[in-house]
Amino acid sequence: MEQNTSQYGLGVKAAALSTCILLYGAAFVAPAMGAIYKAFPDTNPEIIKMIVSLPTIMNVIFGIVAGQLARRFRVKNILYVAMFCILVGGAMPGFFGNSIKFIFFAKAIFGIGVGLSFTLNTAVVADLFTGKERQSLMGYKSAVGATAAIIFSLLGGYLANMNWRYTFYGYFLFIPVFLLIILKLPNYGVMAKNEELVKEEGPKKLSSLTPATFAWSFVHFIDTAMMFSFMTSVALVITQLKIGTPAQAGQITAIMNLFNFLGALVAGRFIFRYLGKYSIPLGILLKGLALLILVLSNTMTGYYLATVLFGFGFGTYNPAMYLLIASTAKRSASALAMSVFIAFQGCGQFLTTLILMGVTSMLGITGPTAGWKVASTVLLVLGIVVGIVMVLQKNKSFDDSINSSKAVSAK
Repeated sequence: MEQNTSQYGLGVKAAALSTCILLYGAAFVAPAMGAIYKAFPDTNPEIIKMIVSLPTIMNVIFGIVAGQLARRFRVKNILYVAMFCILVGGAMPGFFGNSIKFIFFAKAIFGIGVGLSFTLNTAVVADLFTGKERQSLMGYKSAVGATAAIIFSLLGGYLANMNWRYTFYGYFLFIPVFLLIILKLPNYGVMAKNEELVKEEGPKKLSSLTPATFAWSFVHFIDTAMMFSFMTSVALVITQLKIGTPAQAGQITAIMNLFNFLGALVAGRFIFRYLGKYSIPLGILLKGLALLILVLSNTMTGYYLATVLFGFGFGTYNPAMYLLIASTAKRSASALAMSVFIAFQGCGQFLTTLILMGVTSMLGITGPTAGWKVASTVLLVLGIVVGIVMVLQKNKSFDDSINSSKAVSAK
């Protein structure tokens, strides 16, 4: 049975929203890639990029594990483990990071913590609140996450500008968030069951997923593998080409997160209303164009412009793609469809460096921006192909969802 929202005040709401901050710790390290490369100049830059992508595969594994653990243990107890892994795995390289191998080990521990909290941060809001309050908090959750990513990116860049180790000390700023969760979040039981859905569709069974779920998840895998090269490479490329400083790399990441947030807001109110499902190919094309601009630019001005386009494309694409995936399965299988989607996403993030290394090597493309040359081409072609497929095919469930979003936006 759902909890009664009237018993929860501002402190509990703040604690519930703060759980999403646990997901954005990677924003500290992304701007420091160039500084870490300078500290370990004999290490292949492609290997250094995997410091950012390694935790994502742990997210996939332990995101699934968290869902199973929540059937047997209290959610807050699982969050204790997650917070411990995030703090220890995040901060350790600042004290003991004398080798790339150790940094990888620490980031794997960090990834376990993020993976455990990945599933639970949404579940906490869904379980503790109902109705309009739940909807509002879900929206605030995105805003809190985007704000945290912007702050962490800027701070991580400035810390790396002083010393690459200082970036990892930034994880101690999570301690107030941990204390808020420990002191204010109710230690409630296993994740709530959707009794309303059981009444609507009968006893909950594992419904078979449609081919469309896997097809669109694979499209998302390709998109993720290509676009994630922005996150893994931008700070490193800025350093290698001597275009800017680690602090400016932090600004780039912050701008991307800001326009990701703004893009999602604009998509929710305007783009869905006029473009509907075509928001997806639009977002893909904007990201591809942004990477192409990065390939052609050698000034920070060009990088700032590309970042604005990339963030806006990211924010436009994501909400529409989540809506599309949800529409490919019955409500009783929507959670399963989303877990498949997230698994494809995590694999795409983890494999981005390996895929682009293989393709650029096979094609003989070299240089710091070699991966972006491939990624921009793939995204531009993918955006066109997805647009053509959507013109030829109709998805009534998705169209109904978009129409519902239009109605909400119009109010």
